[in-house]
Amino acid sequence: MTTAVIAVSEIALGGVSWPASWFGAVLVGPIILLGVLDMLQTKRAVLRNFPVIGYFRYLLEMLRPEIQQYFVESDIGGRPFNREGRSVVYQRAIRCTVYASIWHPA
Repeated sequence: MTTAVIAVSEIALGGVSWPASWFGAVLVGPIILLGVLDMLQTKRAVLRNFPVIGYFRYLLEMLRPEIQQYFVESDIGGRPFNREGRSVVYQRAIRCTVYASIWHPA
């Protein structure tokens, strides 16, 4: 959090002495704002611990089916745990109903 405050203050002070630094603020400012918002949110631990960079995890998870065609391993062939088993655990961890399971959220 203090790094973001220092970066914003340097951009603001740079704008007083060098007006062209506002172009840098336009590019870097939204990224800093996104990082601060990620650190303040409480739903996703990955984004809270790794602001901005944590989005790559979600991007790669979304692209996994398309990328998976380049790998030999299928959804059920993983070791020590296959992808289907991990997805069941993840969904149960966030208290969602999984497939036709007898487990239901409380």
